[in-house]
Amino acid sequence: MERVSLLEQEDRKALSVFEKFKQIESPATRRKGYDSTAYSTLEKRLQTKAAEQNSNSPAARKARAQTDTVQSVPGKFMLEAFYPNPTPGVGTLPLALPEEAHVVAQVYDVMGRRVATLADGRYDAGRHELNFAGRKLPSGVYVVRARVKVPEAGTKVFTRKVTVAR
Repeated sequence: MERVSLLEQEDRKALSVFEKFKQIESPATRRKGYDSTAYSTLEKRLQTKAAEQNSNSPAARKARAQTDTVQSVPGKFMLEAFYPNPTPGVGTLPLALPEEAHVVAQVYDVMGRRVATLADGRYDAGRHELNFAGRKLPSGVYVVRARVKVPEAGTKVFTRKVTVAR
């Protein structure tokens, strides 16, 4: 029981620091490391602890659902490693978006010719998987270029190398 109360005290201290940052939230504070997702996670965790006294109440269920949703939203934009790599022609490219964005992901051969488009549209915040179906492509090395356009943050460009082996 003591350990739980100590963790709760630490959460409350961290939450107060995040609340100070929240008051001055701007693009500059985001660049310096302020993470509103971490703030929300702490806030929801404390709400969940308070609601656990009556775990079957609607408030408790809502708090747990919000905590799960907040934790599934990543803290930064990221295009993860393509898998499996090398691929026989079918694979997955994980994409993490902390906020809604327009994503254009295209596949290029070594000559710079576009050979496939994996994504071209709006994606909600969260984790997504872009599917690569390159069965018709010859064996070789390809480059996946993903452009992520966010109204406030501008455009971010990620590249990953994919090897198709038959």
